[in-house]
Amino acid sequence: MAGILTTVLAAVTSATGVYGFARATGQAPIDRHLSEMKALLEASKDEFIKQAGGQEQYERAQQSLAHTPQALASDDFEKKLLFGLILSFPGAVFFRK
Repeated sequence: MAGILTTVLAAVTSATGVYGFARATGQAPIDRHLSEMKALLEASKDEFIKQAGGQEQYERAQQSLAHTPQALASDDFEKKLLFGLILSFPGAVFFRK
C-alpha cells in the first residue's frame, strides 16, 4: 500500500512540476518540442510501416503528441504512475514482511 501511495504522490508532484514549468515558459518551448517529436516520428515512419498494424500505430503516435501544458502534464503523470505501479507491485509481493 505504501508503494502505491508513494507512486501516486510522486506522479502528482512530477505532473504538477511539468505543468507549472510549461505554463511559466510559454508556448514556444512546447512548439519546439512538438516539432522535434514530429521529426523523430517521421524519421521512424519506415520502422512503423514494416510492422503489422504499423500504419495505425504511427497515426496514433502522431495524434498523441502533447501540444499543451495540460497534455504534457497528463502524459508525464501517466508514465510515472504506470512505471511506479509496475515497480511497486513486485516489491509489495516480495518485501511484504
